[in-house]
Order: sequence, then C-alpha cells, then structure tokens
Amino acid sequence: MIGTEAGMAVLPPAITKNIADKFYDRRKVAALEVEQMVRAQTVAGDREGIADLLDTLAINYALSAKANARKGGLLCLAASAVGMASAPGAHGEVVAEAMMPRLVPPILSSFTDPDARVRYYALEALYNVAKSTRAAFLAAFPDVFDALFRVCADADAGVQNAAAFLNNLVKDIVAEAEQWRLEPFVPQLAACLGVEDPHKRQFLLGWVGLLDSLPGRDLGRHLPDLLPGLLGMLGDPTPEIAHAASRVFAELEADELGGGGGGRGAARRRPEVDAGVAAVMAAALTRACAGEQAGSGGAGLLLGAPLRAASASSGTLVSLTALRWLHGLLLRERASLAAAAAAEDGTGPNGAASPGRPPAQHPLHQQYPVILEAVLLSLGSANPEILAAARALNQLLLEAVGRETPAAPTRTRRRGASVGGDAALSSSAGSPAGAPPPPSLPSADGDPGAPTPPPAIDTPALLASTVGALESSSEAVKLAALQWLPALLRRSFHEVFGALPALLRALVESLGASSAAVAVQALAVLGDVALRPGHSHDVLAGVADAFRGPAGAKLLQRRGVLIVQTLAERLGGLQVLLKLSSLAAEDPDPAFGAALVQALNLLLLVNPSLAGVRALLAQALYDPEAASVFSSLLRAWSRSCAACLSLAFLAQAYGLACSMLEVLAAPAVALRLETMVEACQLVSLLESPAFAGLRLRLLAPAQHPALLHAVHSLLMLLPQGDAFRTLATRLAALPPGGPEGGREAPAAPGGGTSFLQRRASGKGKAAGVAEGGGGAPSSALNEDALLAFFREVQQELAAAAPQPLLSPRARDAW
Repeated sequence: MIGTEAGMAVLPPAITKNIADKFYDRRKVAALEVEQMVRAQTVAGDREGIADLLDTLAINYALSAKANARKGGLLCLAASAVGMASAPGAHGEVVAEAMMPRLVPPILSSFTDPDARVRYYALEALYNVAKSTRAAFLAAFPDVFDALFRVCADADAGVQNAAAFLNNLVKDIVAEAEQWRLEPFVPQLAACLGVEDPHKRQFLLGWVGLLDSLPGRDLGRHLPDLLPGLLGMLGDPTPEIAHAASRVFAELEADELGGGGGGRGAARRRPEVDAGVAAVMAAALTRACAGEQAGSGGAGLLLGAPLRAASASSGTLVSLTALRWLHGLLLRERASLAAAAAAEDGTGPNGAASPGRPPAQHPLHQQYPVILEAVLLSLGSANPEILAAARALNQLLLEAVGRETPAAPTRTRRRGASVGGDAALSSSAGSPAGAPPPPSLPSADGDPGAPTPPPAIDTPALLASTVGALESSSEAVKLAALQWLPALLRRSFHEVFGALPALLRALVESLGASSAAVAVQALAVLGDVALRPGHSHDVLAGVADAFRGPAGAKLLQRRGVLIVQTLAERLGGLQVLLKLSSLAAEDPDPAFGAALVQALNLLLLVNPSLAGVRALLAQALYDPEAASVFSSLLRAWSRSCAACLSLAFLAQAYGLACSMLEVLAAPAVALRLETMVEACQLVSLLESPAFAGLRLRLLAPAQHPALLHAVHSLLMLLPQGDAFRTLATRLAALPPGGPEGGREAPAAPGGGTSFLQRRASGKGKAAGVAEGGGGAPSSALNEDALLAFFREVQQELAAAAPQPLLSPRARDAW
C-alpha cells in the first residue's frame, strides 16, 4: 500500500495540491495533468508506474475521509482511464484492460458515499472511464452491473439521472462487444430479478430487453432462470412497471415463439421445446389463479378497493401471459411432432428418402401434468379473457395427449376375465402371495422379448392432476376435469390402475356436488370404469358407501334414483340391483342396509328402465332363472318388510306374502314403529302403476285366494289411519262374494303354522291353488327356505332394536 509520502513521490506537488482543492476548476486542472502523465506512461510501457499512480489516487484521495479529496481522486481516476485509452495504437486498450481491477473498484466504492455529490462524481467518473475504454471496460462488468443495480434507486434525483446515463452507456458497450458472453451474466441477472423496488425493476427490465435484442445470443436457453422474476414484475402493482414488463414479454414471445413480432422472431425461433419454460409458466398460472380465488373470497374483502383492483389487474396480466406462452409452446410442439412424423414417413422436404433417425424427444411431455393442473384451475376464473384462453389451451392439451400413442400394457388380463358387461360384475381377485409377475405383452414388432419403451406422457400424473381438480369449489373446473377422465381412461387404463382408488373416491364425492351437471358427468365416468372387467364391484361399493351417514342419507334421497338409474343404464339394471342388494345384505349396519334396500325397491317398482326386471320377477313362480333372481334380491330385501312384501307381490308369490305378514305379527318379532311406518308405505306402493295387475287380480278371488288373504292381512295390521282407509276403500270396491266359501281361517299369529305350512298340508286347498290355474306346475321358489330366512332377519332386527307395541295414543296419531 502506498502512503502519503510515497504518493508525493508518484505525483508532483502541484498536482497533489490541486487534487483535494475545494474549487472544482483546480481539481479539473489536476485531472488534466494526471491524464497527460498516464498517457506518457502508457506510451512508454510503464505499467508499474501506472499501477502505483492508480493506487495512490485510490488510497490517498478516492477513499479519503475528506469529501473534496474524494471528488478530486474520482476526477483523476477517470482522467487516468482517458490517458490510457488515448495512447496511440492498440497498446492503450491492453493497458487499460489490465488496470481495470485497480481503476474501477475505488470508483464503485464511492457509489455508496453518504455525500450525494460524491456519488454523482463517482458516476460521472465511471461514465468517463467506460466511454474512453469501451471494450476494455467489460473486464469490470460484473462489479459495475452490481453497483448500478444498487445505485439506480438512489434517493437523490441527480444521482438517479447520472446512473441512468451510465447504464445506457454500459448497455451500448455490451451491445457492440461481440466477445461479451451472456452465460456468466445470467445467474447474476436472475438473482436480482426478485427485487421489488420499482426503480430497480425498471433497470432490470431494460437489461432483459437489451439481451433479447442482441444478435447471436440465445436468451431462450436461459428463460427458465429469468421468467420467475419477470413474471413477478408482470404482476407489479405499479402500472408503469407492469406495462414495461408486458412489453418485454411481448418481445420475448415474438423471438422465442415466433408470434406477433414479425421477421426477427421467426428467424430466431428455437427448434426445441423448452420444458423449463412451460414449468415456470404453469406454476405462475397456478399461483395467479389461486390468488384470484383467494382475493374473491372473504380474505380479499380485507383489502381496500384500490388494492383489490390492482391485485386483480396484475393477476389477470400474469394469467393471460402464461396462458399465451403455454399455448404457443404446445403449438410449436405440435409442429415439431408433425415434422418428425413426416421424417419417419421416409420423405424429406424435396420428396427424397430420408435416412433413419432416432425418434424425436419432446421434453414438454414431462410438463403436461403441471400444465393441466394450471389450466384446470384457470377454468374457474371469473375473467372472460382468461376463461377463453384457458378453454383454448385445455382443448389443445387434450388433443396433444390424444395424439400421443401410449405404451403397451405390461399386465396380462386375469385368467377367466371377460370383456363383456356380465363378467365385469365379478369381484376382482388379487394375485396369490408369492406368485411370479405376469409376463409382458409382445412388442409391436412381434418380438416377445423386446423391451417396451416407457411412455412419453406420464398418464398417472395427468390423472393425479385431474383428480386434484375435482376438489375445487368451481363447477367449471370440476366439469373440465371430468371431461379429461374418459380420455385418460381410454388412452391407457393399465397405466392409471394404481391410482384407481383415489379416482373412485373423488368421483363418488362428486356425486354430492351442488351442480347436477357435475353429478351426471361423474356418473358417466363411474360407468366407464365399471365397464372395465373386474371393476364394477369397486364402483358399486363406492357408490353404496356414499349413501352412509346423514349426508349420505340426504344424497340418497336427493339423487339416489338418478345414480342407480344411470348406472343401471350403463351396466344393466338386473346386474346393478343384484350387486347393490348383495352389498346391502352384507352390510353390518341394519339401518343403512334397510335405507338402501328401500331406495332400490322404489326404483325397481317405478323406474321405466327396469320394466324388464319387473317382467322377469313376475315369472319367478315358474322360471328357475327368475326364481334365482328373486331369491337373491329377497335376502337383501328382508331388511325392509315393505320392500320384501312388495317384492313378493311383484313376483305373484302371494302365499309367501301371507306368511311374511304372519311373521311380522308373531310375538318373536312384534309390531315395531318402523314396521308400522313401512306397512303404511307399502299401501302407497300398492297404488302405483307397477301393481295395476295385482289390483285387477283382486277381482278374481277364486283364482287368487292367497292375494286377497294377503291384502286383508295387511289391512288388519295397519293402524286406523290414512293408509288403513285407503286400503279399506280399495277392498270395499270389490264385488260381493269374496273368496270361495269354506276356506279355513288362518291361525292366530304365532299359532305354530304359517300360511305356507297350511297350504302344503292341505288345510287350505283353495289357498293352495296355483296362481296361474289349476293345472299349473309347482312353484320354482323354495318358499319355505325364503320364509325361514325372512323370519330370522326380522327376529334379529327386533332383538337389536326392540320397540314397544303401539299405544292407543300412537294408533290415534296414525
């Protein structure tokens, strides 16, 4: 380090006297003399002397505690640069570049001087250094840029203006320097982009615009590092910053995507797709849409109206920019895929055969899940511009996923599994423990041993994004997600097999959505899944579980008919009834099982699409297949006496219905409140169109004595309320005569024999006459076994929830 005395030896006394003078003119004279000294030393090649001189100026003056000394030192440092640069020949430039580490740091240190005039002089000095040395000045560029970044937001307006002049000059020098490299500068620039000061943001935007305009520099390669900060500026609450950022994005879009900017953008369009750009844009779009939803909720009300408006405007700008960029990336990828397909066809642009080449890699495929997540979220925006752009991008992405050929499945179909709808109802069985993995399917070229290439698109990740969107509160988002699911299932069902439980849960939860359109679309997707072999059980089990609890009971009441009817149309009414009845019969909760059975029974009786099932059950006495269906349903229907009796009436098993009514009145079961309510409901069901034939058969008591017996037994069990009067009025309308005389009256309840036992023993021959006529074949139903099962279930229900007999007051209430 050179001290004061040594500095006297380096500089003549006349110069040292004027450098720290309080008058500017004298300091200026000293600077001119220093310039001549340095020029002479440069011509002489005295680098050591120049170095000593610069060290003296820096230590004794530029870093002095006296303000006038600092001002004079800065003037002389700038004069030294002018002296080196003005030396004849190229030698001066070489010397100047070598001296930059000594020349520039003392000046940059004064950028933070507490005296605004010193800071101004420092900027002026560095301006003169840069102007005189030009290309040599770039050796100090990283430090200069960092100092400019800090001083551009100076509190003094004069300092700000000086910094702007210096910044413009440095940008001009960078623009004309062909040897300047972009790569080392990008990390420094990216680290600064997160700043929030408006002046600094304006400074950085100017540099990004410059870098984009430089020929021969591929800024697009570095966009993944720069875009997060630039997008933050795009959402700046200051309108000037947001508009400046928007202009920068428009220029970048023209250059990198070939849109809107014309020739230069088309000429510099990069052939590959940058997946990092898509990831950044998708993340920004997600944040912007999430912020919009948060701002529109209760939290947004805490902001003032101007802040809410500014936040909404900035979020809109970010969303639209991200959507536009993602749309452009997908379009460019589509063009790239088309070009690759044309090359694989074997013809080049001029029609000549193209040599074989490896398949093109498309890294944008890896970002499809995050793009889809962002797009689906943006579809819930209230802004019409965002909504239109999101719809266009969603359609483009859906087409892109549909174009990509999925990988061949690696799991073979389970042995014995069928593609038909009936086989789909068989429960899926897991592989036995320790079993070897199934062999992979042959490859497309027919070589069984050839490895299957991994899929270019991550279908399970797409499915996860779609399932996540089903949790949104927006109807539009849910509907868009539900439109994606059939495409993903059709594309590659084996790839989404592992995520199927989460998918089913989300779909079942969507059945209770406030929007009927969402519920209908979810049902359609559930039907698609259930049609897959081995998955109908999982779908119907999930639907049945959705009816549990208070919320499930409301769902069953509100949409139970729609849900079961839709699934019945997709899978077949009989199959759905059998499966759901099996689930109800096996459920440990009697109340839930009864509620589900009652809903299924009502659907069976009134739904037009189940007319074929009703017609089949009407043949249960004679057709073994119909008898099997009846027996399967009755085992679940036994949890509800009204459902079970209506099923017996529907199958014309009137003798069985008589015996069931006797069971309900037996002491082991006793009449409970639930039983009385269901009996009243049964009367309403008997008035439905499904039992029009039953009501006509009441006019022929000789052919159907058990029917009249059953209806009168039901009447005797009813309390004298509206249901009693309805049924009594119906029976009173019958013509006089009644059933054949001499029929033995039924035994008292609990008397030890049922109607079926008496008919079998011949005690009631009239009751034992076949319902179809005297010569009809014997019943295909095992009525004794069915009655025993019904009695057992009713006794279990009575024991689990004993209820006292209805009191006279309760009967009056009925």
